[in-house]
Amino acid sequence: MNFLILLLLAGAQGSNTAVPIDQEPHHHQIFRNQRVRAFRSELGPHETMPLHRHDHDYLTVMLVNAAITNMPEGQQPIPVHYPAGRVRLSVAPLVHALRNDAPSEFRAVEIEFNEPQGQSSPPKDGQGKSHYCNPASKIACVDEAILFCTQKICVSDVTMGEGAVTTKHSHETDHMMVALTEYRLSDNVEGKGTNVRVQQSGGVEYLNAGITHQLTNISQHPIRFIVIVFK
Repeated sequence: MNFLILLLLAGAQGSNTAVPIDQEPHHHQIFRNQRVRAFRSELGPHETMPLHRHDHDYLTVMLVNAAITNMPEGQQPIPVHYPAGRVRLSVAPLVHALRNDAPSEFRAVEIEFNEPQGQSSPPKDGQGKSHYCNPASKIACVDEAILFCTQKICVSDVTMGEGAVTTKHSHETDHMMVALTEYRLSDNVEGKGTNVRVQQSGGVEYLNAGITHQLTNISQHPIRFIVIVFK
């Protein structure tokens, strides 16, 4: 009987070795509200992130070209390469460790959702993309591509050339922006005037529903960001 108790205790201790995501030292919380938590994760060259636990579905937005090995608990390690800007949806629960195989720093933003997201699906061929430019310009252009949608969100990748202006558009639901590059955006909000949005790479913004606005890239370079629109 004593031997059986010791075995049970050892098993319980083993299941607790994975720390919650908010206690993992390479994850830094940068935003939280009733719907999401956002973390910036950073890992030095050839450094290993210890075993940690994700209790909620989450998106990973790669800020750099990444060469990593994903080490799910109880499974074989999985080496993967992701380009900067790649967005992945992971379904909870998930326990894993991570090793940075690159000679440079790994950086990513993780958006954790309070609600399960359901299955993701990409847009049909030829759908979910738009491209338009300022009049008489071939470089002040806006490119938007829907990457995928779930039951709760749609995720898009947006690039704006220097000086590019979006169409005036409305948001009936909340949405988030994750900066892949640093940006300065002039945001003309109908009925509220104009303000300037400034973010560094890895910054996040949460915008509440019920706005009609038009964005202008006033950076001195092209910019790129990910948009998460809630349904």
